[in-house]
Amino acid sequence: MSEDFRLKANEHPKSFLNLINTPSNLIAIYTAVRILEEMRNKLGLEAMLEYLKSYRDEVEKESPRLKLAVNDAVKYLNVERLYEKGKRNKS
Repeated sequence: MSEDFRLKANEHPKSFLNLINTPSNLIAIYTAVRILEEMRNKLGLEAMLEYLKSYRDEVEKESPRLKLAVNDAVKYLNVERLYEKGKRNKS
């Protein structure tokens, strides 16, 4: 699975990594972000980060193949660029 992801990402990096922008994925991602934001606002940043780690650990335990595939996808992301883009969009 991980090798397949690498091959597809290398063949079609923009379209493949834009998988996030499908309507159903966008709804799921936005909902998760809003839940985390609400948790941060009501319980604080530390509680939100603890929950995030606990949730990630549980998903990784239950779905090791998903963990491998997502870890491979994250390697291709430029998190600095994502952060800067988010800062620019905020203005």
